[in-house]
Amino acid sequence: MFSGITENEEFEQLYFLQFKFLSALTDSYAEDKLNDIGKFDESKLTNKELMSSQPLFNAIDWNKIKIEKKELQNNVVEYIYDFGEPIDEPLCRFAIFYVDPNNDLYEYYTLQKSKEFKTYPYYICKQENGKNYEYGECQPDLSIFEKTIQKLVEGKIKVIEQMLKVYQGSNALEHQELYQLEFKFLPKLCEIYEREKRNNPDKELDEDKLLIDLEKMKNTLPCKSIDWSKFKFWKKILPNNAKEFIYDFGEPKNHPLCRFAIFYVDQLNGMFEYITLEKTIDYKKFPFMVCGQKGPQHKNYGIECSGDLETFEKVALEIVGKQLMPTTGFNSETFSMGIKNNK
Repeated sequence: MFSGITENEEFEQLYFLQFKFLSALTDSYAEDKLNDIGKFDESKLTNKELMSSQPLFNAIDWNKIKIEKKELQNNVVEYIYDFGEPIDEPLCRFAIFYVDPNNDLYEYYTLQKSKEFKTYPYYICKQENGKNYEYGECQPDLSIFEKTIQKLVEGKIKVIEQMLKVYQGSNALEHQELYQLEFKFLPKLCEIYEREKRNNPDKELDEDKLLIDLEKMKNTLPCKSIDWSKFKFWKKILPNNAKEFIYDFGEPKNHPLCRFAIFYVDQLNGMFEYITLEKTIDYKKFPFMVCGQKGPQHKNYGIECSGDLETFEKVALEIVGKQLMPTTGFNSETFSMGIKNNK
């Protein structure tokens, strides 16, 4: 114990660190990732020097604590906190922030000391929204703690998959993976391209490799249910030297999945737009709606459209054209005029 610092002070600070601060820190990380904000500096999760420098934690013996980041298969990451032997219950022997971005799982587990036990004086718990959930006793062994957490997560994923099957039918996993591709992965690629072009306008980018490399997408995305043979990806250069990166997904089975998507690039005017043609069940004439995606923000332009590429391209070009001329009185009714079913 440090000079002038009582065991009670150390206990209170460790409790706050393990059950309040780290839990809130991991919640902030999860919130940013789920909302696709990308602002969280994940190095803060393992920055012991930064934590130990806070006056709020000056009674903690940081020499006893080890913090590490561990990368597992399928992009899973564990942030592991080894606190050493707890001085009293319910302090933690270990804690792990488990990150599985492929399944949108961001969970903080603790191995807590307990006086009420049958075999081992430690309980696995999960901290979520300020609540503590118990999952049973466990040995104070890191490898066993890790394996138990992984089994808990796998069980949760199976439950989610079963629930999706109930709500979405037998093609639930395919629907979920297509949704991730069309509304998460491709918009993120487009954001990366846009950011690189804005920050380094003279830098040569391998556009095809970044935006329309089907093989790279297949190998990067953990999509077991997608039939990639249905898809086509290509680049089209327009007369004004703008470009369209066109994604043809084939006929969608469910709404709001996409028939087509276009990433429109006009570097001269600084325009980078991701526009989608999405299947809809709320329509009057055509069962497709023209929409857009910018980061986590989804925009519905309120334009019904037939499911052919030529018509969709025309509408997409009108959308970006109106953005270049904002004084023309654009509205959804104007766009609906002259759009014919070319099938």
